[in-house]
Amino acid sequence: MIVGLTIRNIVLIEQLDLAFESGLTVLSGETGAGKSMLLDSLALALGARSDSALIRKNCQKASVGLSIRLPENHSLRQLLDAHGIELDINENLQIRRMLNKDAHSKAFVQDTPVTVGFLKQLGQQIVDIQGQFEQSKLMNSETHRQLFDNFAKLNQQSAQVENLWQKKREANEQLQSTLKQAEISAKDADFTKHASAELEELEPQEGEEAKLEAERALLTNAEQLQQAIYNAINAIEPSDSEQEQNSNNNANLGAENLLENAVAQLTKRSSLASETLMPIISSLESALSEVREAHTQLRDAASKTKGDAGQLHNIEERLFNIRAVARKHRVSCDDLHRLAINMQEKLALLDDSSTEIQRLQGIAEQTEKDYLIAAKNLSQERNAAKAPFEKKIAEILPSLKLEQAQFLLEILEASPSANGLEKIIFKIATIQGYKPEKLNKVASAGELSRILLAISVTLADAGLADALVFDEVDSGIGGATASAVAKQLRKLAQSKQILVITHSPQVAAWGQAQFRVEKQSLDQNHLAQNGSSDDTQKNITTTKVVKLNEQARLEEIARMLAGDRITPQAREAAQSLMNAANDAFDESDKEGYQENV
Repeated sequence: MIVGLTIRNIVLIEQLDLAFESGLTVLSGETGAGKSMLLDSLALALGARSDSALIRKNCQKASVGLSIRLPENHSLRQLLDAHGIELDINENLQIRRMLNKDAHSKAFVQDTPVTVGFLKQLGQQIVDIQGQFEQSKLMNSETHRQLFDNFAKLNQQSAQVENLWQKKREANEQLQSTLKQAEISAKDADFTKHASAELEELEPQEGEEAKLEAERALLTNAEQLQQAIYNAINAIEPSDSEQEQNSNNNANLGAENLLENAVAQLTKRSSLASETLMPIISSLESALSEVREAHTQLRDAASKTKGDAGQLHNIEERLFNIRAVARKHRVSCDDLHRLAINMQEKLALLDDSSTEIQRLQGIAEQTEKDYLIAAKNLSQERNAAKAPFEKKIAEILPSLKLEQAQFLLEILEASPSANGLEKIIFKIATIQGYKPEKLNKVASAGELSRILLAISVTLADAGLADALVFDEVDSGIGGATASAVAKQLRKLAQSKQILVITHSPQVAAWGQAQFRVEKQSLDQNHLAQNGSSDDTQKNITTTKVVKLNEQARLEEIARMLAGDRITPQAREAAQSLMNAANDAFDESDKEGYQENV
């Protein structure tokens, strides 16, 4: 159950700390006082979409905190454990949502950062908010199916049908895609075979064009390269004839010979100044080693750059062929290798398409079979739960001043879908003797409120949420009908925590606790006490919530009856409503309430 709600800087709410108990809690107040802000804040704490517009004027951030008491065996404890969130047996669950104008919202559970999706998971088992939006959703048959499946405890079976429907659809999509591809491939079979054979013969390689270009450039400039390489070789090591011709002239020795001589000369005299000469000798030996390595590479390059007219012709012919085929298929030369593989795959698909199609047909048939089995089982379960659901609703409607109403749940055969093989529609006749019709055809706003309450009572045991919040469930009703709604809410409060926002004095009189929501203007003294001297904040309106004692409740209910001018007659009528509610709250009801507290 909800133990506490803390709000900071949400719209008109500057600072608010509320403590709740079990049973039926009423929130009343003038229209526009800010009751809806409490619901918005509660929804925000439970994973509703955030909006920076919710942040109070002249504030940069806002927050909402929620304190929840969980029984020892509550299923939420397993969910918390699965996410590594610790919660002691006697400890309340703390949920916090932070809003910032310049950033996304942040969520925390027990000070552990969590996702908004996780908050929604928690919220489904904590609070169920029933408002005027839920009344409008009653017009949607999809909502009818969800509510009915909740009552019949068929959510798991319904999810299984939805999952099998998805698998069935994916299997059919894959089959159709393969059939289409096979059809296209069959039409292009002759071209594919010819192109594949041509590419297989050509054997294009990735990066081949660039490699051939480099080889062609090398061969085209072979004579000039050869001369440069031979000159470099002679500079390192002159030929024998040149060495004989210049044997007496050290200036014409090669770089390798000169380095060898230098090392030999210094080595002979190294003992005379070893500390000076040895580093120099080491450097010369390193240079000599590098020169010899360069000499070897030059000789290798010389052998590769010998001009070969036949080889040059072959390279140019190869370049011409691969470029021609690339232009033919409108791809780059580098893409020819991948194209060849694709053509081979298409040919393989032509050969294997019948086998693959048969395999996919088998999968599609099996998923169809699995879906139909699960969907038919779900249909049987739904049909079995139809009468109990109608009976339960029928038992509750008279207590809500709908004695003549006849509720009907209609199960219509429909095209197979993710929801099963049928469509669920709620129908009602509010006047005896009339045929039940869809809700939007016969139900008024007040009747929709009561039907929603009847369904909520019916689902109370089946639903996961520990607390129910009703926003103006008394909409469109008054007098004895409002008292009947209040009595049903009080009865529901024996097993669930109930919070109801109401304008009805009859409903307020049945409350076990009551809060009044009201507006106030912040004067300059208040702003100064809170450290603000900004003139733009003068006369800012805020919302506050006050818990009422019995006398204050009497005054509030009298106001709800009479308006701004509360008369002795209004107070007398209010006392009468409160006495009637207390008289109807029999001993067994009191005992059940005390146990919940």
